[in-house]
Amino acid sequence: DLKPANVLVTEVDGQSLPKIIDFGIARATGLDQPGQAGGTPNYISPEQAGGSELDPRSDVFALAAMLRELLSGQRLRPWVDDTSLSTAQIFARIAAESAVDAVPPLDLPLPRSRSHELDAILRRALASDPAERYEDAHALADDLQRWLSHQPVQALPATLAYRWRCALRRHRLAAAVVALVLLLVLGFSWQLHAQYRQTQTERDTAEQMVAVLLDTFTAADPVEFPGGSVSARALLSGAAERIQRRNLTPQTRVRVLSALGGVQQNLELYDDARQSIQLALQDAENVPEAQRDALELLLSRIDMDAGEFDRANEALQVLLQRHGDLRDALWLEAELQRADLALLQGDPALAGQLLESTRLPARQSDRPDLRRDWHLQQARLATELGDNAAALEDYRAALSESERLWGAEDLRTLTVLNDLAVVTSRAGQHEQAIELLQRVATLTEAAWGSDSAGLATVYGNIGATWMRANRPDEAEHWHRRAANIFEKRLGEASLHTGTEYNNLAAALEAQGRATEALPWFDRALDSLSQALGADHLRVGVTLHNQAKARLALGEVDQAEALLARSGDILRPILGEDHPRWQVWRVTRAQADLQSGRVATALAVLSELLPALEQSLGPEQRDSQRARRLLAWAQAAQGECEQSRLTLALLGDADRRSVQTRIDALCGS
Repeated sequence: DLKPANVLVTEVDGQSLPKIIDFGIARATGLDQPGQAGGTPNYISPEQAGGSELDPRSDVFALAAMLRELLSGQRLRPWVDDTSLSTAQIFARIAAESAVDAVPPLDLPLPRSRSHELDAILRRALASDPAERYEDAHALADDLQRWLSHQPVQALPATLAYRWRCALRRHRLAAAVVALVLLLVLGFSWQLHAQYRQTQTERDTAEQMVAVLLDTFTAADPVEFPGGSVSARALLSGAAERIQRRNLTPQTRVRVLSALGGVQQNLELYDDARQSIQLALQDAENVPEAQRDALELLLSRIDMDAGEFDRANEALQVLLQRHGDLRDALWLEAELQRADLALLQGDPALAGQLLESTRLPARQSDRPDLRRDWHLQQARLATELGDNAAALEDYRAALSESERLWGAEDLRTLTVLNDLAVVTSRAGQHEQAIELLQRVATLTEAAWGSDSAGLATVYGNIGATWMRANRPDEAEHWHRRAANIFEKRLGEASLHTGTEYNNLAAALEAQGRATEALPWFDRALDSLSQALGADHLRVGVTLHNQAKARLALGEVDQAEALLARSGDILRPILGEDHPRWQVWRVTRAQADLQSGRVATALAVLSELLPALEQSLGPEQRDSQRARRLLAWAQAAQGECEQSRLTLALLGDADRRSVQTRIDALCGS
């Protein structure tokens, strides 16, 4: 599946070297079997679209399509973005097309003869009939090398006049000196010299692009580079410094660094992503202001993802001051990002104000992606407030926008469907949620492979749904699968990997296997602390869960130390009224109860249980845990009749787990 997204640049022996990465999609979908059509429409050959048997000439077509896009800035088949066409229609049209006739000549800032040669190379490589193309990538690379060295190219007839022109170009320096002297005599040297310099710069840029692709062809050769591709994280970690050392124009460097920063952000290389965008901003003095502002907005998003909330908020405030009067698309993006930040910081009131102020601008926006983002944030706010019905409505609206924009099987659409399933589970419809998530998992695996991070996210949500359904044994299975994929794709020092370690440990603890859970909690703390810092919300949540496991083992002193550390993190972030803080207080009350501070525990649990049942629902596992502990505290305080009334409201499994203790205190 050759396409620009699968070509990245690394450094080998001080030289920048493009590499083709991520062959997993082709293997997972079986694209190299005859009779099947697959690949990316803008880069596949007609025979690949038609499901014919493939050979290296199909790769020649894809490489030429990428080269043409680099040189012209236009995709080979812009019509594939027409949302009215189905995938089958697109592939059928490609299979029937005459690729050469459909491609207009290149319009490059090069001498006509040079542009004509390059155009001939591309037309031969893009021939609809494989027999008319270069036989493999080496033949294409050889002809491009001939073009770079001003040798006659194989794509044109080797006439005597053509060979002479090539010979003269190979000795252009002497000819240029003579021409310059003559032009100086005529009085036009200053103008022609400027034009020559401009042409030289643009020619060098075009030749540099061709050289990059030549390096890519070589990087794909297992003879030259045994072992093939490397991981994207290994290629992109620290890549900004390597790009800075290349002799690129400021405009080109800004484009490369901004794209690099976005990819590094998605790979959770937040420090590298921040460096890339900051370097791009240093070079962005001569780029349009809108492009600079977009870079600053991306930088604030990177800070948000890295947990640098204060820095992200400061950057957003600066952008909003600049665009507040305009109320343009960037203003709307920044306000929606502020709403997201408010939710991350546990401030649903501010998030609600921001979303209400952007309701009409989002609805009137001509950008459907912003309408989708507004519905997503509104759904997340409703989820935070416990209004599952409203959350479901907004998730469905966001899903509709995503399907119109990108199709039903795009990862961005599947992400919304994944969130919709999670809310469905929180509404108590666990079977329906599992069914939705299984559908998302199937589509994600088909599109992105069996070891993609997106698939691991879905597996993690399936595990969380089983936990809500009080099936920690099923949850354990899915959290293990998610943790294994994240560990392989992102490494251990990752937000997602650490979160799944924590979820796996919680599933083990819920099965009464607290001793097995403790090492996983330790791994989760190491991962999350390295990825996010020791004071991040998720570190606090993991410390709290580890305290629960210690209490289950009767290790009250260790549990109280963990609760103190987690409380210092969670309280200022969540605030007193947040459900997660109330759950922390339940665990604190459990520690008091196990330490003999019965009256304190009884008072706290009596206060918290109604609030938890209102915010989480009476059947939710933390609500049930609070009720079990309350029944225990009442019995320990001698309120046996009240304890039995509290116990009667528990489910069978929860009642049995505490019945023996209460019988011992009150008698059977």
